[in-house]
Amino acid sequence: MMKSHAPTIWMEKPMPNRKLDLILAIDPGTTSAWSIHNPNLPISKEQLLEYGFLKPIVKTVKGEKIPVSTPNGADYMAVVKRALYLAEQLCTNLEVVIEDQFVGVGTSDKFGKSRSNFNPKSVKVIMRSSGGWKFIAEAAGVAPEKITFIYPVSWQSVILGASGNRGMKRDELKKLSVMVAESAFGVTLTEDEADSVNMGRARVVQAIMEAI
Repeated sequence: MMKSHAPTIWMEKPMPNRKLDLILAIDPGTTSAWSIHNPNLPISKEQLLEYGFLKPIVKTVKGEKIPVSTPNGADYMAVVKRALYLAEQLCTNLEVVIEDQFVGVGTSDKFGKSRSNFNPKSVKVIMRSSGGWKFIAEAAGVAPEKITFIYPVSWQSVILGASGNRGMKRDELKKLSVMVAESAFGVTLTEDEADSVNMGRARVVQAIMEAI
């Protein structure tokens, strides 16, 4: 599902002298969410160009939901090509940012928060999706140095603040992410879309700060 964002005036920010790359932020997984951001626009709410998600098709058999088909390389390629097209139209390059995951079970992040509740099967699915997005981005022509991975705790600390990283349960963190993203851009988002949008927003802030 692809959605375009109708811009709403919010507040102006200082802009760098050089043109910055368009940013495609990806929250990988069984359902992959993505968002496209233009850090060259001076009004924050206009920086979100498009967003959406790729969701598996499921059927219910004897009360159990079974995937019929899942997003594949062609679906990924369509999103990346759309972002590349927008970058070309804006005479700039494309940077792809993919959310990374802690793969250790029973480990802690840098804030000391336990990761022992992570499901190894879920982590495997997410990591496979992450690799698929990276492969497709490179195949579509995105330079390898323009593809980066970012841990959730990194973008959460920028967008959600310290409260987003210390002692919050996953469901609470997801609700906070949705609330912050919807408030910032005036749109209705799924949890996965909100994470993608907030991750892209964090990268926009970083890119602007690096360029000023």
